[in-house]
Amino acid sequence: MINKTVQNILQNKYTNALDQKQKLLEVVFLAQELLEKYQLPECEIYFLMHSNFRGICYNSGEKISLQIQFSINEDMEEIRNTILHEIAHAIVGNENGHNLVWKKKALELGVRF
Repeated sequence: MINKTVQNILQNKYTNALDQKQKLLEVVFLAQELLEKYQLPECEIYFLMHSNFRGICYNSGEKISLQIQFSINEDMEEIRNTILHEIAHAIVGNENGHNLVWKKKALELGVRF
């Protein structure tokens, strides 16, 4: 479910800089790969322009948003960790917050704390 996000990147919705667009495309394709790996292919990936969070999972896995400047400026390992963090929320449900159920799943996925 990345077509709209890729289209937004290519149409300069987030940035006009080629290197930044390439980074955002890398992030989107990494997210899609991880979503498919953990059997969440219907989850949509979006970028947020303004947010206090690196990433947010909505509606228990229907949508994951990543903060745009974090996605542009951070290294891919840190971005991967954030995506996995949000995938853990998607799998166990947002109602678990950061409780032990979520933490167990996050550790299972390889999230670093």
